[in-house]
Amino acid sequence: MENNHLLFVNQNTEIEIKPFSDETIGELLIRHRIYIDQPCGGTGLCGKCRVILNGILPEPTIKEKRIFSKEELASGLRLACQTKASGGMSVSIPVQDSQSIKVLDSFEEIGSAKISRDSQHENGIAIDIGTTTIVAYLIDMGTGKTLAASSAINPQTAFGADVISRISYIGDDPKKLLELQKAAVRQINDLIKDLFAKTGRSATKEDLIVVAGNTTMEHIFAGISPESIGRSPFEPQFYESIEFTASELGIEMESSVKVKLLPNIYGFVGGDIVSGIIYSGMHKTDELSLLVDIGTNNEMVLGNKDIMYCCSAAAGPALEGAKIKMGMRAAPGAIDSVKIN
Repeated sequence: MENNHLLFVNQNTEIEIKPFSDETIGELLIRHRIYIDQPCGGTGLCGKCRVILNGILPEPTIKEKRIFSKEELASGLRLACQTKASGGMSVSIPVQDSQSIKVLDSFEEIGSAKISRDSQHENGIAIDIGTTTIVAYLIDMGTGKTLAASSAINPQTAFGADVISRISYIGDDPKKLLELQKAAVRQINDLIKDLFAKTGRSATKEDLIVVAGNTTMEHIFAGISPESIGRSPFEPQFYESIEFTASELGIEMESSVKVKLLPNIYGFVGGDIVSGIIYSGMHKTDELSLLVDIGTNNEMVLGNKDIMYCCSAAAGPALEGAKIKMGMRAAPGAIDSVKIN
């Protein structure tokens, strides 16, 4: 390894990277499209972006001294968001097992949305861009049957676990907006390839992609600044459903394939909750219904066919450890069962 290069080691892979001046390890990894969790957005508050250094150890920062014990610091543990990258440094990270995120079988269903038989489109791809997880489904548009599902961690978690952290990261910088948009699109392209590989079907120029997500996720995916959502009165740049071609967004399918985003309601209540309303049919009933979507961004809708009220709150920072020491998302290491004797 050259003295002016950093050696990054992950499982059986070794990469030599030349760091920029005054660049943290976290920033260097993002620059090379290596995404590790930085739930607090790189502020050093959560202590989750742990890396292991080998060789000459840099002096720990005040925040690292608060998070790690003396023994841990001596063993080479540091925070990627706090430690400056330098030549001659060797860095490794815990295994980031994004493939452990799986779409579980459905619980008992209250009903199902009617999917019109569509002779115009052979394949339909439904994509849910969650703050933490991206899920994609392949639909046979001739029968309405779901053929396959695929999911993965949203790589934008490297820029912050919650939507506010990502809005703050982007600010008014179009380059940072493009950086997050491309990160999501690359993951979506991988999921789409996986769907077709699982089913043996072929993509066509007549396919249709429909995308839902909270307001911030839809804005970033569309390449539209979410800055206005992060400040009062928290208004999105668009409410209505908008349409693109695959080539406009960087989706690796036939360039003419249509990509439709579901409409937003307001603030942090987006197309994901709109799809839930349609699926549940609560907009057609006389009795009151409560729809709750508990994710990193939590949304609720109460109403019936006459009127609906909706609101949102950030569940992720409270439960997933974004800016607190305890807590984590549903991933390897989380408590998944409890037995009491």
